[in-house]
Amino acid sequence: KKAIKEASIVCLECGKSFKVITKKHLASHGLTAEEYRAKYGYKKTQALACKSLARERRAKMKDMKLWERRKKAD
Repeated sequence: KKAIKEASIVCLECGKSFKVITKKHLASHGLTAEEYRAKYGYKKTQALACKSLARERRAKMKDMKLWERRKKAD
């Protein structure tokens, strides 16, 4: 849990810091995002991104209100 910091996330396989751990990086370790989360005990819904980026994305999605658009389409 200490690997996810405000401005970076540390890959627990190699120790490098990133803003986001991508599928391409995990593939270099022979893992998928789901396998990585399971191996290190993260929740299935945990974003593999630093806290600030995850917060920005969450706010952007709330502003877009996609769930309201879906209801109107139905």
